[in-house]
Amino acid sequence: RFTALLERRRRALGVIPLWVEAVGVALRAIRALRSGAWVGVLVDRVPADAPTWLPFLGRPAPVDDAVLRIAEAAQARLLLGFVGPGPEAPAPAGGARRRSVVALEELQSAERGELLGAVHRRVEGEIRARPGEWLWTLDRWREGHAPGTGPG
Repeated sequence: RFTALLERRRRALGVIPLWVEAVGVALRAIRALRSGAWVGVLVDRVPADAPTWLPFLGRPAPVDDAVLRIAEAAQARLLLGFVGPGPEAPAPAGGARRRSVVALEELQSAERGELLGAVHRRVEGEIRARPGEWLWTLDRWREGHAPGTGPG
């Protein structure tokens, strides 16, 4: 139900979800970038196949490098974005509701591995700064998913 809720919200904002499990999703993302569209990729997901492992929240974790491969293929800029709480605004019924603020920063590095590390260090920093605001339904360290073992 949560996934359906997120998809409805994203579509209402004009975001077209590209599910990573879908056939041809990388090609669709590259085409969208080349046409000038924005493409968002969740970088804290557990990859099906983890060629790269980096420290994450104190433990080695599988890292998905799809975002780098897509950006390279489309020759697109890599922006890292976080959605967080903004100032409260009056709600229609007189109560208060929180607004969301999106913070974007461009990441650049000549070294691909350094760029991937920078992305995950920033994500980890955001989680540590506001752990109660991080919605995470994934088990990044599921049993049997360790370097050299593949997904468990």
